[in-house]
Amino acid sequence: MSSMAKKKQLGRDRRHRRVRKKVQGTPQRPRLAVFRSSKHIVAQVIDDIAGVTLAAASTLEQDFDGYGGNSDAAAKVGALAAERAKAAGVTKVVFDRGGNRYHGRVKALADAAREAGLEF
Repeated sequence: MSSMAKKKQLGRDRRHRRVRKKVQGTPQRPRLAVFRSSKHIVAQVIDDIAGVTLAAASTLEQDFDGYGGNSDAAAKVGALAAERAKAAGVTKVVFDRGGNRYHGRVKALADAAREAGLEF
């Protein structure tokens, strides 16, 4: 790993720890956690107290078609995660951006989840 990549990873880890210190999912307001890689994006609705994932959506799923590393894919995942969360009885969540900046794919996922009916 190059020194620049190490700096980026350290910054992301620091942001992630800072966010997770403040954000916890409860049964009333679960956590919408986002994981972003270069080729895929994953969203999970998590109740941290029970340690249970209530709903999830990902570009890694069998029925997902297209490339998973762009904003369009992130928007599809956000809408699908919101739809599945509402089916599980969840309407309000807290947003965990996972140490990523609120920009690009992470923002597209959040906006699509809001439009699909999740409140955060």
